[in-house]
Amino acid sequence: MAKTVALEGFGGASGGGTGLNFKVVGGMTQPSGPAENTIWVETDTDITSYIFAASEPAEPVEGMVWIKTSTASGVAFNALKKTEITVYPSACYQYIGGAWVGKTARTYQDGEWKEWTVYLYNAGDECTDVTGGWVAKALARASGSSAAAPTITAGESTLTMTGTVSKGGVVHTANKIDLTGATTLKFSGTLSPAATSGFWTTIGVWSDFGSTYQANLAAYLDATSETAGEQTIDVSSLSGEYYIGVALYGSSTAEMSAMSVE
Repeated sequence: MAKTVALEGFGGASGGGTGLNFKVVGGMTQPSGPAENTIWVETDTDITSYIFAASEPAEPVEGMVWIKTSTASGVAFNALKKTEITVYPSACYQYIGGAWVGKTARTYQDGEWKEWTVYLYNAGDECTDVTGGWVAKALARASGSSAAAPTITAGESTLTMTGTVSKGGVVHTANKIDLTGATTLKFSGTLSPAATSGFWTTIGVWSDFGSTYQANLAAYLDATSETAGEQTIDVSSLSGEYYIGVALYGSSTAEMSAMSVE
């Protein structure tokens, strides 16, 4: 069974080593001839060391790269050549001038450079280690309107959310999600508003929850008619932790097959 651990390594910008199944490189141009599981950090600052860890390193040094790990990632890899230890990269930072600076990172896998993806839901997996689970909240759409917690139905490969007639509510991640360094929130599935005149299904990103679900929205997408497939929201201007979810007004519904951040 694969294990998830924090790995620590040193070795400058070409950080690899005997027995390791990856290496970490830095630079502003795409490396040529990369090996499988090469991690490219887009930076013009020399990488002096690197660390894989879920929490912020206690004693960073100038140039250190911190690769934040979770338990859900689109670029997970086995860290060692002879022992199975799976690592799930989720975000990348470099310590520059006394502060952690978000950096774009990619991993070379299966013949291509892949963007890092953190799943919040994926085909039946609620990714609870990241999200804390998905929860329903009664929250009015606007001041003076009514509220009721939506119904959540967990299927084998989808999570279905159903609102209540003439009432507002939200289904959201129990945990706040760190969007520092992220560029895009992706939702796959079907959004079905109850009507086109405000009874919408809304994918939302909240700094916190206020008295209505329209309050404290940092980013959002309103589905004003039935929409199927992949929907994206630009979150590149956001930094820090946010609740992510779907707001439903009236008998609006959402059927989610995947949600991710990259």
